[in-house]
Amino acid sequence: KIYEDVEFEFLVDNYSRIFVNVEELRISLENLLDNSMKAMADEKDKKILLYIVQQDKNLKLYFEDNGTGIAKNVAPFIFNVSFTTTNGSGIGLANVLDFMRDEGGDINLLEKGRLKGASFELTFPIRGGIS
Repeated sequence: KIYEDVEFEFLVDNYSRIFVNVEELRISLENLLDNSMKAMADEKDKKILLYIVQQDKNLKLYFEDNGTGIAKNVAPFIFNVSFTTTNGSGIGLANVLDFMRDEGGDINLLEKGRLKGASFELTFPIRGGIS
């Protein structure tokens, strides 16, 4: 998919290698992007921030947008199958969680990120040592 009216910023502090199912990672990131696009529908200046940091034997991928964010009262339910606050299917974030756990990692919604919208932390284990 092409996201022409979105400013993307990528920050990487290292280049450690992780081993994941690349197609499932693509689908997971696309799910996050699709949700962000819905949340930023009324934003004039749409922005997505992705940054990666190494923490111990994990890589942390942070995915943030400057959309409407996720209300505290619905936050506990966002990874549940069929839960949605839009006209979506409610399986996107549930699939992302399944993928992350299949890879030995996890995904968490953060209370606050660098941008004003939703902020997710995806944790990937570094397998085979740190290079």
